[in-house]
Amino acid sequence: MAFVISDFEKIGNKSSKNISVEVAGRSDAIRNGLGDYSLGEAMKIIDFFADYFDVAYPLEKSST
Repeated sequence: MAFVISDFEKIGNKSSKNISVEVAGRSDAIRNGLGDYSLGEAMKIIDFFADYFDVAYPLEKSST
C-alpha cells in the first residue's frame, strides 16, 4: 500500500472492450503527452488478458 500526496493529473480512455482505463502522472508530463504511451499499452494489456482467460474484466473501473 502506498499513499502519495501530489498534484497529479490524469488521462483516460475506454479500451476496445469498453473498459475505463486511466493513467496519472506529474502535471507537466501529462500535458506533454508522456502518459499517452502508458495509457495505450494499459488498454491493450487489459483487453489481451480478458481474451486470453476468456473472462470479462471484473472491475467497473480501473482507477479514479
